[in-house]
Amino acid sequence: MLGEQKQLKALVIDDDPTITKVVARVLIKRMQMDVKEANSAKDALSHLEQEIPDIIIVDYMMPIMTGKDLITLLKADEKFKNIPIIVLSALNDPEIIKDIFSLKVDDYILKPVSPQIIHERVVKVLKNAREKKEIQGSQTISNAILFIGTNKFLYEASVELIKNKIDFADFSNLPNKAFNLFLQKLHKVVILESVFTDVVNNLIIEKVKEASPNTKLIYLVEEDSNLLFLSQDKSNLPKNIDDVLSLKVSCQRLADVIQSYF
Repeated sequence: MLGEQKQLKALVIDDDPTITKVVARVLIKRMQMDVKEANSAKDALSHLEQEIPDIIIVDYMMPIMTGKDLITLLKADEKFKNIPIIVLSALNDPEIIKDIFSLKVDDYILKPVSPQIIHERVVKVLKNAREKKEIQGSQTISNAILFIGTNKFLYEASVELIKNKIDFADFSNLPNKAFNLFLQKLHKVVILESVFTDVVNNLIIEKVKEASPNTKLIYLVEEDSNLLFLSQDKSNLPKNIDDVLSLKVSCQRLADVIQSYF
């Protein structure tokens, strides 16, 4: 089983019973999963009405209702659209593979199936799905700030001024720890103090924006920094920076800027 969590459930769908049994055996033996088998899309829908699995593995080409038809149907249904899906197919044409991924499935396994490949891909897809769910869950937090730097007084005083406007805040003077906090909670505003190297800061900025493009980034710099001059014209700001303020900015001023983003 993956980790020490609840027993994971899988639905394996293929019009060839031999294939479903091979895949099911891999998931049961190697991952101790609870596996249901279906040899048609109709059978699969019956299983899905009774129980929603953690993952679906489906053949692309099946008679009557194809795998493509089934996936399209599931993706259009709120109840099923977020179930991770791996497609099985003997088709190796690049255009067909492109078509498969256009259905927003999670992976594609070429037949004949290999037990090792099945195991590896299922582990990967389940891990990705779990991480995506955790991030989506954290996105429900609307008003949150993260201060990355060493000026704890400025952080605490600013938070005190706007504490009625925020759900939570974090402070960290370690870039990697701060970034991990951000990924866990997806803050709305990140205040980045220029005490670290440009390489580190630019990496944090890039990754923060990649994880949550709507996050506002405030960059605190020394008073004589050229960035302060450039901040008057936002088109000249470093990539992805929303505001540049002096490190000696008053707590009230910083609080006002933060509050303007909420």
